[in-house]
Amino acid sequence: MDMNEFTLDGFEAIWARVQGAPPELPPPEPKAPDPLLRFLEQEAESAAFERELSCRLQWMEPLHRCTCERFQLLRSLWFLKTGERFSLKSKCCTLRGPLLQDLRKDYLAVSERADRYAAAAAETADPDLRETYAELSKQSKTHAERLKTIIRRMLDHGGCVL
Repeated sequence: MDMNEFTLDGFEAIWARVQGAPPELPPPEPKAPDPLLRFLEQEAESAAFERELSCRLQWMEPLHRCTCERFQLLRSLWFLKTGERFSLKSKCCTLRGPLLQDLRKDYLAVSERADRYAAAAAETADPDLRETYAELSKQSKTHAERLKTIIRRMLDHGGCVL
């Protein structure tokens, strides 16, 4: 005997079986977050962060423009996929720490995203997304290398802005 049969919920379940009602289905599993949306959010956050960096370091301006182009590409893909316009709901972290630390933070984020783009390209069944993710992975790796060059230059000159 099931002890839950003595509760109100247990009675409702027994009564539904007696009446011939179909059993209740469990609630659907929550969907995994869309990788495209996550990449879009990350590129938007990165663009805001690099905008702050470019105000402090002129060498960051070309990299900031590249990030904005990746963001715009992802934003158009999102609209084509969902019909929704993207707006970043969370606040971006644009805290200003030491410049070298902020550059390192950006480098690590871009490097990690390049790897995730490559993984997403291998996992997706959509050929257009696969091609886009592969290209974005390549662009992000180049971006990370350029950030590494800026960091190396600054370290060679004692961490000062040239």
